[in-house]
Amino acid sequence: MTSRGDTDQERASKSPAFRVVTLAQQAAEPTSAFASARSLLPDDILRDNFSLIARDGDLPQRLAAGYTVVYPGCRTRGHEHADREEVYYFIAGDGSMMIGGERTEVHAGSAVYVSPGPFHSVHCDGNVPLTFLWVTALVT
Repeated sequence: MTSRGDTDQERASKSPAFRVVTLAQQAAEPTSAFASARSLLPDDILRDNFSLIARDGDLPQRLAAGYTVVYPGCRTRGHEHADREEVYYFIAGDGSMMIGGERTEVHAGSAVYVSPGPFHSVHCDGNVPLTFLWVTALVT
């Protein structure tokens, strides 16, 4: 033991040598720009949607693809389509999908197939934006 205090071993036993924090477990500060903007919204629909590949002209013939970000505590409006099937691939965040009245949890790494017909929407249940890619294909 040194005369100036604890040894390295004694210090290590008092506190861990490292700390891991997961962003998804942290809430936004109440004064953040997002929290302020969110408090002014009349409903819980807040998302950004980007069309990446659109059916336009001759190509592509049946496919469309895009990228969507749903913000914490918010959701998409939802939609249904009888003429196409859809696949969602979640890149970041935690949330849920309502598909035909049934709720299923989704997380980064989840892939969800939606057949033609049922109404479906995406909800961000976590503290960070729920980000996903989507692809639709005409079936008729």
